[in-house]
Amino acid sequence: MTLTWSPASAWGSGGSGSYAVYRDTDPAFAPGPGNLLAGGVSGGSWTDTAAPADQTLYYVVRAENDESCSDGPANGGVTDDNLIYGVVRNDTSQPWPGDPGATLTVGHVNRAHVRLSWSTTPDAAVYRIYRGASSDAAFDLVEATGGVLYEDPNAFADGQTWYYTVRATDACGNEGP
Repeated sequence: MTLTWSPASAWGSGGSGSYAVYRDTDPAFAPGPGNLLAGGVSGGSWTDTAAPADQTLYYVVRAENDESCSDGPANGGVTDDNLIYGVVRNDTSQPWPGDPGATLTVGHVNRAHVRLSWSTTPDAAVYRIYRGASSDAAFDLVEATGGVLYEDPNAFADGQTWYYTVRATDACGNEGP
């Protein structure tokens, strides 16, 4: 899990500083020594390589200046007191996208283009449109779209009969039925 954040707008009376990263499973946790993951982090990102899978996690990143007059985790610097929680879920699996097949309609535009349309399906990020010269032959991928409409230009021009199928694909590239 890689966290990124905007740089601190100011470091108080210190000239620079670092960041402390906190994590918990409680959405209203108070950042403290018991949930500190890393202190003294420079830059604007940090990777949590030990993030547990399949649960919702809450993070807080706090800036700590380079003074040593307080109780910051890196060098005893002053930390900001923000409670802006970032929420993530590190899922190791996800549901397969639904099947748009039952809602697929085929039409034409001026007897030149084939127009396909379908309804959105759960967990779909992209729809892949396949076309084949016969219903029992291999289908070739002709387009991928995030929308629910596709026009195959000049599909009627050569007198060929075309067969189409649309498959929903999730964000990881897993293709539904």
